[in-house]
Amino acid sequence: MYSGRVSDRDPEKNLKNAILYINADKIHGASRHLSNVFNVFVVMTIFNLMNSRIVDGSFNILKGVFNNPTFCIIYILIWGCQVAIIFIGSDALKISRGGLHGYHWLIACIIGFTTWIASAVFKLLPDSIFP
Repeated sequence: MYSGRVSDRDPEKNLKNAILYINADKIHGASRHLSNVFNVFVVMTIFNLMNSRIVDGSFNILKGVFNNPTFCIIYILIWGCQVAIIFIGSDALKISRGGLHGYHWLIACIIGFTTWIASAVFKLLPDSIFP
């Protein structure tokens, strides 16, 4: 299994040059894999904000989104903060140095979009069986 780091620090493979995890973190920076997991989690939460606006069971989650400018401003601000955290948060927030690549963002957005699909599927389930 690969950690997404630049070098291998498995003490069982190389006992002579084994480095403590915390010291290696200072040298090589945080794992890109764990940074991507964090990013996917937050992007899913941001996508789910659209779902949380609709509580009446309708399928159009974008209906009336621009009627509430406060929501739009906060939504854009949250996206901006997430992008800033990923690209400039490195050592302070344990994010991989240099941020994530574009395909990591694409994967995060595709997985985030699944919250909309899951919401639609859950709305199709009958209330009599799943109250």
